[in-house]
Amino acid sequence: MIQNELDAILPLTRTRSKESEDFERAKLLIRSLNRFIAVNHAINLFIAVDRDERGAAQRMFLPLTTQAIRISVVHSANIVPDLDRYAAHGYHKQQVIKLGFPRLVGREHYLCLDADIVCVQPLHVDRLLADKKSTMGMMSRVPDNIRAWLNASSEVSGLPCDPECRSMTYTPALLSRDIVRALWQALESKYGLPWYAALLSQAHRNWSEYALYYLMACHSGLLETHHRVVEAGDPKGLVNFGHSFFTAEQAARWNPAAAFTPGAGEQFIICNSGAGMPAIFVENGVDRHLTARPA
Repeated sequence: MIQNELDAILPLTRTRSKESEDFERAKLLIRSLNRFIAVNHAINLFIAVDRDERGAAQRMFLPLTTQAIRISVVHSANIVPDLDRYAAHGYHKQQVIKLGFPRLVGREHYLCLDADIVCVQPLHVDRLLADKKSTMGMMSRVPDNIRAWLNASSEVSGLPCDPECRSMTYTPALLSRDIVRALWQALESKYGLPWYAALLSQAHRNWSEYALYYLMACHSGLLETHHRVVEAGDPKGLVNFGHSFFTAEQAARWNPAAAFTPGAGEQFIICNSGAGMPAIFVENGVDRHLTARPA
């Protein structure tokens, strides 16, 4: 009997060369979730794709569904209305899909995923969601690119930056429906447009979904109400940055076995597709660690 469930959104697109292997990467992510999800826990995984990719996505991903990882393939416009008609890059669409996911599901908290992450440690839903709060990782040092996203997101939304210059960690991330809806309202009030149309009209600016979310969480006073903050490096967090890679140079030194060592740290690593490494490189590194759990 399933006792702990979590809804998750995974936007996928194959419209750009960098994203052409996202389907293959996503298969690895699903394998890893099936390998490490705790017994009697489940993830309702919604894979959002453009209309012309829905058939291919259904053929690839629906056979991977299990009792623990329940897969649905949805048209992205079911989450963000009329998304197909906006001339925006794939990554901008993925960002608004993550923010629009509460239109499709009713639970207070949900998990945002990207194709280039891998689950590497046991995943317990009741540890991610406890006392009506979800885990939020906090960066110990905010790199320049994320600081730029925070500044641009502040300008786009009109929300003030965190005076402590901090930031939540990015995908995978748990979001609160109430904070997301507060962000919708702020954007619609500022622009007089649906929130997603407002963001896509500002696609030329360097905003990010998580920077917008974090600014709203801080500004609204809802962060502590809906989240349990853990510092980067805390094994109760989501992302093990020490065993992830973000550049080709880091990938050349990558030791995936260390991330799978029991008790090694957080539940996920990032194998950044922007590093230029093909999906087969990641598969070769993690494959032997994703064997089926014992019967």
